[in-house]
Parts: sequence; C-alpha cells; structure tokens
Amino acid sequence: MENNFDTQNILGWQCSPYWPTIDIMTELFSMEKLLCSNPSHDIYGIWMVILRHNGVIIGDVGFRATPDINGTLTIDYGIVPDQRNKGYGFEAVSTIFSFMLQNPAVSVVKAKCHCENIFSLKILYKIGMTVESQTGKIISLSYVKNFIPRAC
Repeated sequence: MENNFDTQNILGWQCSPYWPTIDIMTELFSMEKLLCSNPSHDIYGIWMVILRHNGVIIGDVGFRATPDINGTLTIDYGIVPDQRNKGYGFEAVSTIFSFMLQNPAVSVVKAKCHCENIFSLKILYKIGMTVESQTGKIISLSYVKNFIPRAC
C-alpha cells in the first residue's frame, strides 16, 4: 500500500512510494522525541535502507528500544515489496546485527517472524538465530552472544 506522507520534505530523502508505513512514520516521530531527550540512544533507533545507486529509501532496520537489563534487544526490519528478494534485507539485517554484537551492553538479539514469511526466516537463520518458540503463526527467534553449548 502506498503511503500518503510527504516523506521527502520531512526526511530530506527520496523514498519508495511504499515507505514508510504508518507504523514506521509513527515510530520515527517517537524516536525524534526520545533522541531529543537522550541523544546517546541514536544507535538503537531506526536505520534507513537506502539504495546506493539512486539514494532511494526502500526500507528500515533497527531496534525499537535500548537493551533491557539483561542486554536483550529485539531487531525489526522491513523492505518495500518491489525490492524484496534482492539481498537488501540480508545486507541490512546482517550489518546492524554484527554492529550490535560488538556492543558490550548487548548479550541477546531477538526477532519475531510470521511462519509464512520464508524469506525473512531465511535471513534470521543465516545470521545465526535459532527458534525459541512459536505462538500461533509467530515464530520467536534469538541469538545469544558468546553462547557456548555444554557437552552432554
């Protein structure tokens, strides 16, 4: 579904007609308020996925909050429909995932995915996440940093 936001004037970037979604636009305004009160939270916000060849925003990836007291973050991402299955999702997710694993405040990265979203599940498996649980059609996955399995 096409958005009805004047994102080019608001953000200063050319955007796909399918980005941002209403949820992301709401989140962007919330992040602006958070960053004004605490600029150190900027790395945990929303990062835009921008095509190198034309500078168009085609999606987003990020964390909607700072790590909790256990060092857990939840990753969230989306790529506009006409740019999916081209490797952009994997590139964005793996880049921010690797970046966050270097952060000493982060010990666990989690994600949720619809069971029929095979391409997103492939991305999450490829970066090393494993299934934690499934509730209905939603699969919860996680990656525990520095996890060393115990011998049997």
